[in-house]
Amino acid sequence: MPDTIAAAPTAAPVPEPVPASVPDPRVRKPLAAVVALLIGGAALALAVFPVVVAVMLGEEPYDLLHVGYPGVDVAIVTTILLSGAQLGTLATSGALVHVLFLRAAPARKARYLEDGFEISVLRVASGVWATCAGALVVFEALDSNGTPLARLATPGALPYLWEASYAPKAWTVSFLAALVVLFASFFAE
Repeated sequence: MPDTIAAAPTAAPVPEPVPASVPDPRVRKPLAAVVALLIGGAALALAVFPVVVAVMLGEEPYDLLHVGYPGVDVAIVTTILLSGAQLGTLATSGALVHVLFLRAAPARKARYLEDGFEISVLRVASGVWATCAGALVVFEALDSNGTPLARLATPGALPYLWEASYAPKAWTVSFLAALVVLFASFFAE
């Protein structure tokens, strides 16, 4: 018998494990699409639903309040601005609470704010709030007095309409508060 070593049967090569950080290209995660769809649906519901209600009701709510109907243009723009201002106020309040109270920062860094996601949200939300509140000073003056938009061409109409009801004055205070938050967010360290 010859001294030969019999070849052992060879097994199939063992595949190397794939690291967990490499995503499988066959698996799609539609998380971004779902988030975009939810945000788009919420924005659509917040903007479209109030406008549809304002158009469908027409003059009826104004007649119940014994105020003249300012026209569909003033009613729709006021409704959109109200939705935007309320959404901006809500997001600004949430961003302020998060920045001031809920940040996880060590004691040495707690006094300083980094330009992060929270500050960006605060700046955008307070900008939306300030823009809508500033426009609502004019449109609430028209809406609450039942005055059409064309009446603003009359000299002295806006100061008179601003004095005639409390709604434009309240939106003036809201506009000033939004400007304070907006400017403070840009100068925060």
